[in-house]
Amino acid sequence: MGFTVMMDKQFEGDWPTLLRGPQTSLRSIFLGDPAASTAGIVELVDLGPVEDRGPQPPPVGTGFLLVSVMADVEDSLARLSSLGLGAHLAGSRRSASP
Repeated sequence: MGFTVMMDKQFEGDWPTLLRGPQTSLRSIFLGDPAASTAGIVELVDLGPVEDRGPQPPPVGTGFLLVSVMADVEDSLARLSSLGLGAHLAGSRRSASP
């Protein structure tokens, strides 16, 4: 997708209260396209080591995570293919946008 790391920093805060993080520091990484400032940014957050709770089933949750990126589909598929990824997408259905 052509993202580059635009920021990679550690931040101190009350992450245990705000995000249920295990510690008071987190790492935030911004990925984006410096040549297209209006394209948006994907933020990755590392809250630190997660406690091993053993063989418990995950808690039941609802909802979803959606990351939307405007990109040329053919260019993106070609890039995935060059990385040995996305073979399952060949011939997939596509919808047209207005």
